[in-house]
Amino acid sequence: MTLQVSDIVVQPTLDLGGVVVHSGQARIGRAGRPMIKRGEPPAPFSFWVPDAAALTDAAPAPETIVVAAWLMQCEASNNGNLMGVEQLAARYEPDPRGGDSRWLLVSGTAHAGFSITIGYRVTLGGVVSS
Repeated sequence: MTLQVSDIVVQPTLDLGGVVVHSGQARIGRAGRPMIKRGEPPAPFSFWVPDAAALTDAAPAPETIVVAAWLMQCEASNNGNLMGVEQLAARYEPDPRGGDSRWLLVSGTAHAGFSITIGYRVTLGGVVSS
């Protein structure tokens, strides 16, 4: 089951001349009534970074992409289930609507029996200015 991502709030983009940092927070959770069994494996999630500029097919991707995320908030639960994110990745993927652009996608897996809010940061190194 894929988790839903909503309520993405972006922070101002930091441009350090060749290094660009996108950050913000996002809510991750299950659709409908949450039902989770203790010890259940993490479920996948992904979201497009809203403030990241698109790349055309011809444009080179940044030399390095580093992603980090952390748990900011979760609903109270006394059932002993894990809450948090794992296996993070960020990469430029083709536009799912078509066209020749690629967009920055963050993906990973999460333990989110109840809705959680994560903070995220994607650092792009070796960015070529257009």
